[in-house]
Amino acid sequence: MKTPTNFWVVVLLFGFVLTFPVLTMADISYVRSGVVKITVNAPASKAGAGIVVCRTRDDAYIVTAAHVVSGADDTAVWPAGVPKSSSAEVMNIEIGNPTQGLALLRVPRAPKQLSALELSAEPVDQGSQVDVIVHQSSTGEWGILSGTVAKIQGRELVIQAPVEEQASGGPVLFEGRVAGLMQRKDPSGKFGFAVTAPTIREYVVGFPPVVDACPNLRPSIPSTHKRFYMGGSLGMRDGSDANAIPDGIIPGGIPSKMTSGAVGPDFGFKIFGGYLYNRNFALEFAYMDLGTADYSGKHYVNDITDGQNRVSGFNVSAVGQTVVVQDFNVFARIGVFFSKTTASETYIDNEDPTLPPNPESIAENNTKLSLGLGASYKLSKEFEIRCEWERLGAVGDLDFLSAGVAFKF
Repeated sequence: MKTPTNFWVVVLLFGFVLTFPVLTMADISYVRSGVVKITVNAPASKAGAGIVVCRTRDDAYIVTAAHVVSGADDTAVWPAGVPKSSSAEVMNIEIGNPTQGLALLRVPRAPKQLSALELSAEPVDQGSQVDVIVHQSSTGEWGILSGTVAKIQGRELVIQAPVEEQASGGPVLFEGRVAGLMQRKDPSGKFGFAVTAPTIREYVVGFPPVVDACPNLRPSIPSTHKRFYMGGSLGMRDGSDANAIPDGIIPGGIPSKMTSGAVGPDFGFKIFGGYLYNRNFALEFAYMDLGTADYSGKHYVNDITDGQNRVSGFNVSAVGQTVVVQDFNVFARIGVFFSKTTASETYIDNEDPTLPPNPESIAENNTKLSLGLGASYKLSKEFEIRCEWERLGAVGDLDFLSAGVAFKF
């Protein structure tokens, strides 16, 4: 049996979604405006990075690793795309914690290009794919390292990525938000260690002038990842292909596939629920009622009238998704549709006018491939809206376009 072309298209898109880079061009532009290179001239020349956590009309407040600026007599920050540095005032250094300590800097009359990054309110999971903005020799300034959260130990993330010493102070990014701040590298160069976003927030809120200037830094009630979701969608199916009508509804087993004619569109709905294994993959179950479509046509010289075709069933699919820009996702799905198709019609035998119109009906069950593409927009942590196209295998192939809402819990 020849595999339809659209199957391979969706399979390729599904794989693309799962391997799509975490940061898009829109994310990179946003993130670089909130990351600075830090240079220290005394007592020894050092370099690292820092993240802007608060921006006022005149000043910028930056958090970095304590060891980047410890002992410095002169600290300068270099915003992305700005040819000259700005002098920074070291407001505080956690001297007593050399491996996880943080430092807070203030840049008066900060360049307008600087803007604050958002600290993630959600904990990142082990196995999550993250990006790190670094200033190291292997990547160049404002380079991007992709890595994996290999382990979470207390207030520290262990990132599997080729981190160098100059990465200290750079942001660990998850879904466009700051999930951590790089502190140091493993001697092997295969791992880096970062403090978590809640740790950064807890540190910054100890400075009332900063919190007063940027109230969004105030701690919020801790939350956990919302793994389960459920929702509903309304849409329209197009089963215009006459092959969507079951064979053999004429008594005696005579095939009654229409040789001409069409199946009209109809409205339908689906109720779905799923489980998010991670940011890129989910398993979803749905009950779908694709409505009752009217049809009429010809079976050779004979007429088929008053036809009604209903399709319903359960769809089980694997869903791959990725963030395009903040709060906007695209996704692809591939699965199996367990369908029940019922049809009823009136068959008029034009070859023998003495025969009365013959009402017929039949039900047919099928288990076939389902494919889909869609997009979603996050309204809040709990709610998102989505729209999607699905190709469902029943008696024939049916297209279902729908829009709906999902609730995470």
